[in-house]
Amino acid sequence: MIEYLNEHKTELEQKYHNAAIISDGDDIGKLRNIAEALTHIQSFKLTQYRLGKRVLPEHIVIQHGQKHHVIAFLEISGTPFTSRITNFNELVINNPQSKFDLIRDERQPEISGKVGKERIKQLENSANGNFILFNKQDRILFDLIYDLIISIYNKDLDVDLESALTFVTTHQEWYHWIFSIFGFTPPKK
Repeated sequence: MIEYLNEHKTELEQKYHNAAIISDGDDIGKLRNIAEALTHIQSFKLTQYRLGKRVLPEHIVIQHGQKHHVIAFLEISGTPFTSRITNFNELVINNPQSKFDLIRDERQPEISGKVGKERIKQLENSANGNFILFNKQDRILFDLIYDLIISIYNKDLDVDLESALTFVTTHQEWYHWIFSIFGFTPPKK
């Protein structure tokens, strides 16, 4: 498995700067797959928030006991970005007991509109919200963990899912900060 991780990580690093279509739907789908796999070794529930008929960024709510943590992706630009982050910020205000992370890939165009920038600042200044730019390391580890899970599901990699997940959640080199949201403790360096 370590060989798979090392080889695949190198592959992802080489492809990182290639032009790619990054979508909210793809990223949330990957996160859902990772989350569902992690339920094999950790206890939490997955739900979603609603805001009437308004469009929210693609997201999941991770419920750990009484704690709720929302992870959302917002890769689009322009007016749709502004309206979705506005709705997201309303969720942040309406759910002060929850934590919110809104993620955008650093390779996406920078938000240049005045209102969009203002909404990002509002989220950053809230007590329970974060705007996170997914950097190269975040993206590579995220895709690597997703690919590992899919390779195991598809039987392309003959490794036990629980063993693989226990390995990546307990080794610093493979640990993604997102694991902390699911209740895992970062391994010591």
